[in-house]
Amino acid sequence: MPRPVPLSQDAIDAVLTHLRQGHGRNATARLSGVSAGAVSKIAASAGIEFADATRTAFATACGRADAEVDRHRRERELLAKQEVAITARRPGEAAKIERALHDLHRHVRAVSSSL
Repeated sequence: MPRPVPLSQDAIDAVLTHLRQGHGRNATARLSGVSAGAVSKIAASAGIEFADATRTAFATACGRADAEVDRHRRERELLAKQEVAITARRPGEAAKIERALHDLHRHVRAVSSSL
């Protein structure tokens, strides 16, 4: 993989100017003609934080909460189906639902441990 070409001081100054004007990371990258990753690195080295970091964190938290609600809804649906299958003495169907519940719980544990 080729080594990246170092940015000139003029390019770095342009990035810092756009960031200080309040432009976001992607807008600064477009305006400066550098990658978004380069903008992030330049901002971090200059101690500049992006103004929309709070909005991003809030949106992430909302997405996680929505996903948790969806998982709980799915779990209730599966438990209701399992109860019907057990009551109707359909062990094959009940076993399939049990596997689905197991997969759901396994996914929740995997996601929780990665946070």
